[in-house]
Amino acid sequence: MAKAYVLKGLVCSESFGKGAGPVAKTAWPDEIQYYPEITAVSGAEINNLGKTQQELAAGGKFSNGLINTAQGYLDCRFPALHKGIGVYPVVDDVTMLQSVLEANCITVQLRIKANAVNEVSNDAQQTKLVQDISRAIALGKQYNAQVFINDHWQLAIQLGAFGVHLGQEDLELADLNEISAAGLALGLSSHSVFEILLAQQLNPSYIALGHIFPTTTKVMPSKPQGLAKLARYSALLNNVCPTVAIGGIDASVITDIKATGVDSVAVVRAITEAENPAKAYSLLEQQWHLAAAQQPQQQPQQQPQQQPRQSHVKSHKPSVKQLQCEPVS
Repeated sequence: MAKAYVLKGLVCSESFGKGAGPVAKTAWPDEIQYYPEITAVSGAEINNLGKTQQELAAGGKFSNGLINTAQGYLDCRFPALHKGIGVYPVVDDVTMLQSVLEANCITVQLRIKANAVNEVSNDAQQTKLVQDISRAIALGKQYNAQVFINDHWQLAIQLGAFGVHLGQEDLELADLNEISAAGLALGLSSHSVFEILLAQQLNPSYIALGHIFPTTTKVMPSKPQGLAKLARYSALLNNVCPTVAIGGIDASVITDIKATGVDSVAVVRAITEAENPAKAYSLLEQQWHLAAAQQPQQQPQQQPQQQPRQSHVKSHKPSVKQLQCEPVS
C-alpha cells in the first residue's frame, strides 16, 4: 500500500521551477496500475520455476505454502462470465441448487467440502461426490446457468463444468494450466490487498472479496473486512475483474453492500438456512436489483495498459495523462 501511495504521489507531483517537484499528497490509490506486481510467493518464482525438492517430495506439487506456478500460470486465460452474477448462492446440496435454478438463478456454486465426506475416504463417498457434481453440472446446462464447483477442480474438468472456484490455499495444489486448457471459468477467493493482487494476476473470471462480516460457515484466519475495505477493493478492481462480496451477508446488509460498488454478492446461510431457499433467493435478488436501481450511474474509468514484468517485485507504470491525481482534501 505504501509503495502504491508513494508511486502515485511521484506520478502526480508538480514541478515548481527546476527539479521533479514535491511528492503529491493524493487519496487512497484505487488504480491497480500503481501497485507492485507479485513475482514470487514464499520464495517461489511465479514465471520461472524449476523442479524443487519440495515439489518432488509432494509428488509434483509444491508444499510448504508455495504457489504452484512452475508452468507459467500468469499466461493462463479464463473465460469471461457469460452473464452478470447478481446474487450468487453458495450451497452444499444439489436439491437446493436445483431449487434456486428453478427460481431463475443465473449463477450458483456447489460447495461440498472434503470434510463433509470424510475426505472422500471410501468408494461410496467418492461415488456420491461424483454423482452430486455431475448432477449439478447437468442442471446448469439444463437451466442455462453458470454453475461453479468449489475445490474439486479435477472432477469439474472431467465432468465438463462451467467453472471452478478455488481459495488461495487451493492454488498450491490446483493445476491452473489444466483448468484453463479445459476452458473452465475460474473464480478465486481473496482476503487482503496482497491476495487481490495475486488473484488478478492469474486472470480469473471473477474475484471474491471477503469475508465482509463475521461468518460461521467456515473458520476464517482473518478479521472481517467491513464495508469501507470492500469499497476500496471494489474500486481497485473496477474494469479489471468482476467482483463478488462474500461473508456474513443477508437481506439486512444487501443495500449497504451494493453501495460499495461491488459487482455481485455471494450468499450462503441466508439461503441454505432459509425455510424456503428458492423464495429467499428471489427476495434477495429483488432487493439487489432495487438497490442497484437506486445507485447513481458511474462512468467507467479508462485503465492504462500494464507494462511488461521485468523485476522481482515491480510497480506498474501508469500513464500520467490517463489517471486522475486527486489531492487529499
